[in-house]
Amino acid sequence: MAAEIPTDALTVNGYPKTVAAVVSALSAEAPLTLRQISRRTNLSNTQISSGLRQCRFHGWVTSSQGKGAGRGRPAHLWKLTLHPIELIRGIDSEVRREYTLLSDAMTNLSRVRERAETEGEYWIDDNQREN
Repeated sequence: MAAEIPTDALTVNGYPKTVAAVVSALSAEAPLTLRQISRRTNLSNTQISSGLRQCRFHGWVTSSQGKGAGRGRPAHLWKLTLHPIELIRGIDSEVRREYTLLSDAMTNLSRVRERAETEGEYWIDDNQREN
């Protein structure tokens, strides 16, 4: 991969620390086993598994069966499904979409408030409401 994605690039946008750590580790070097990700992030296998599940939900990671090097099942190898820059662009697009939705909701709320006030109805803020 080209460049490591810093964990704060995801956490500042509301993604859990586990997701951010997994993405950061896989953007720096891939493919990695769960154990290798755990070593790089200092998170438990349970936390890494949770982060991988969420990353898979977003379509950011995929796994393949590693080659067996002895007894037991071969470990899964995890890697990002897209380039780190594309992942960041996708997050940026999602954040912009959410911002637009919130901005539109605030605008509509202001209009409702203005209409209620001009029609003689009272707008009660939560701070003014009696329990």
